[in-house]
Amino acid sequence: MDNDGIHKFAYGHREVFVDMLRLVAPTLEAEFDFARAEAQPAAYVRPALGRHKQRFGDIAWHAPARRGGGDLVVVVEFQSTVQWDMGRRMREYGRMARERPSERAGGPPALLPVVLYNGSQRWTAPGAVALPGSWSPATQLVLAPFQGWHYVLQSLEQLRSSGDLARLPLDNRAAATLRLQAERMPADLLGRFRLEWARFAGDGNAATRRVLHAWTGALLTHMGGADSALPVLAGLEGLKGDTDMATVSEALFDEWFADVRAQHVAE
Repeated sequence: MDNDGIHKFAYGHREVFVDMLRLVAPTLEAEFDFARAEAQPAAYVRPALGRHKQRFGDIAWHAPARRGGGDLVVVVEFQSTVQWDMGRRMREYGRMARERPSERAGGPPALLPVVLYNGSQRWTAPGAVALPGSWSPATQLVLAPFQGWHYVLQSLEQLRSSGDLARLPLDNRAAATLRLQAERMPADLLGRFRLEWARFAGDGNAATRRVLHAWTGALLTHMGGADSALPVLAGLEGLKGDTDMATVSEALFDEWFADVRAQHVAE
C-alpha cells in the first residue's frame, strides 16, 4: 500500500481522524463536535464549470458546530516530499470551501487545512504553522471562513528531531501511527507494533487495530519485503479476551522477533 493509500485508509476511520485533530488543534473540540464528524467527498464539482471535478485535498471531513455559527471543514493533504506550492493549494481550497454547497444553516464553514508530512527532509515550504508548540495558531486559522494560504503542518521529521514524538499521548490513535513510522528497523517496528496493539486491546478498538496492522505491514514492505514477519490479523483477532491475547501474542511475537533477527544476521 502506497503512502497516500495507507493514510487514506487510516484517516478514513473516524477514531483515528478525530485523534489527529486532537493533536493538531485540541482547542477546537470545545467549538465543534468531533464525535459527529463525517467524511466528505474529496472530489468537488464547481458550479461554474458544470461537471468538471476538482480535488479537495486528499481527504475532507466535516464537523458540526456545537453552538450557532458555521461548521468546520477539515481538508487534509498527505505528503512524503516537500511541496512548494502548498500555500497556493490552500488558497484554492478556501475558495472551493466557500463555493461548496451546504444544507446546514449557520453561515459558511470554517476551514482547517492540515498537511501530514512524513518525509525525511525538513519541511521548508512557505505557509506552514508548525507543530508542536503553542496550539493557538491552529485555532486562529479557523476563526474566519477563509484563512488565506496558511495551513497546519504536522511533520514527523520535526517531531522526531525535537524529541516531541516521545511526549505525544499514549492513548492517541494518530500518535500511535506516528510512533510506528518513526521506527527504522523491522525488529524495532515489530516491537513498537506489539506495544501499540496492547494499548488498544478490547472490542471497541477493532478498527484501530486494523489500522495499526495495515500500517505496520506497509512499513515492513517499504523496509525491504519483511512483511511476512508481521502477525496475521485474523489470528490475532481470533484470540478471546485481553488476558489470552496478551499471553498468546507474547509467544507469537517472540517467535517473529527471532525469525527477523536471524534473517538480518544472515544478511
